[in-house]
Amino acid sequence: MSSRIKINSSICQRPLDILNSSKVSDTTMMLVNVRPVPVYEEGTRTDRIESHFYDCVDLFSFDRIAIKVEETKPLIDPEELLERRENGEKIFVEVIEGTVTAYYAERTNSIEDSFKAKAVRIATNHDD
Repeated sequence: MSSRIKINSSICQRPLDILNSSKVSDTTMMLVNVRPVPVYEEGTRTDRIESHFYDCVDLFSFDRIAIKVEETKPLIDPEELLERRENGEKIFVEVIEGTVTAYYAERTNSIEDSFKAKAVRIATNHDD
């Protein structure tokens, strides 16, 4: 007997506004890392970048989430972000048109959230 759960795929495929996630309280978050997402062709990694993950921390729940943005150039260079963070600076970003989509993760045997956004931009009017 299998321990797999059956899930209605229509529930898992519909993107909702990012604020529908229990992990997100606001569209302004603290940026902690930027990771490139390479293009794969026939299962082989190429040097081309198709998008970036922005690792952010929600300012209320302190949950860490990764938001994927389809862009070839990041908002901020990952090394610059690291250097600024090491100097004690906090970088805040605003998530533009963010969505959350639930999906079944076989690895964890649970429903997980996938976050995407049209863009992220530096939040200039945020106080620490």
